[in-house]
Amino acid sequence: MKTKLQKLKESKKRKRRLKIITLLGSVIIIAIIVGINISSNHKILLPTIKEEKTQIAEDKVEINNEIIETINEANEAEVVEVIETEKEAIKIKEIIEKTISENQLNETNFAFFYYNINSNEQYLYNENTYFTAASTIKVPIAMLYYDKINHGDVSLDTKLVYKSSDYEAGTGDTSATYKFGDYIPISFLLEEMIKESDNTATNILKRELGGEKAYRILIKQYTKYTLAEEFNTENVTSAKYSLDVLKRLYKDQEKYKDLINLMKESSSGGYLKKNIKEYEIAHKYGSIAGCTHDYGIVYYNENPYLVGVFTKNVPNAENLIAEISKTIIDNN
Repeated sequence: MKTKLQKLKESKKRKRRLKIITLLGSVIIIAIIVGINISSNHKILLPTIKEEKTQIAEDKVEINNEIIETINEANEAEVVEVIETEKEAIKIKEIIEKTISENQLNETNFAFFYYNINSNEQYLYNENTYFTAASTIKVPIAMLYYDKINHGDVSLDTKLVYKSSDYEAGTGDTSATYKFGDYIPISFLLEEMIKESDNTATNILKRELGGEKAYRILIKQYTKYTLAEEFNTENVTSAKYSLDVLKRLYKDQEKYKDLINLMKESSSGGYLKKNIKEYEIAHKYGSIAGCTHDYGIVYYNENPYLVGVFTKNVPNAENLIAEISKTIIDNN
């Protein structure tokens, strides 16, 4: 997929070629007009013909100069654009490199992504390494349900049965509110899964999709990249996959507006949100067996961006995620 910068360069090249063609066309038209005047007026004086030829020559010089100037201006504009759009990625890269150095991070225990919605500028570190996804995988699961709701297959009022095999200890109110055999509205299950990271609610929703293997195949639709075989059978994720999920979420935000609102209410005081009170953040954290992650949409003024941090066996990982999030805001 072409980047915004590549598209911009191609657009400028097309405009430049169009202007050159237009200018050259003008030369041809002038030559034709002069030829017509000569053939239709046998009494034209030789000095007049010389004047016309001189004028054509001058016009050609002027047009050539304009062509050269146009090309130079376009090239200069491209250079400026490249420099300006690279600044953001360089700044983010410097922040992450400093973080890696100060916290003994590496490609076995850390991954990161940043993507600016408006400029398409991005920076990824270790984007292809797979980590246990923990609860971050609950976002694409929820997206599957909102897709089904938008297609009319189910509604928020549709009820799913709660089976004993669905129970899993953890946060949330599903098991405290309902008993085995009860039918629970999808709206309640989605809210518990995203806001409270309720594992029991998640298990009910996954079972309805066909189980572990089935939902893994379904959520592959949210990326354009080929995923490793282990993605089909294990609860893993990568920075690259997670970024694509958020890109789809933001691109189709009208369709997923209820999900985004739930993500805004998730973990109001932790992870990416911990040190940031003045900006809304729609995110989903996850933590299991030493893997602690968070990713989301940061609504920074009129310049929103996507960010994700993934860690494995990193001390004080939640605080590290919070520090990275605050540093990016402070340097924006």
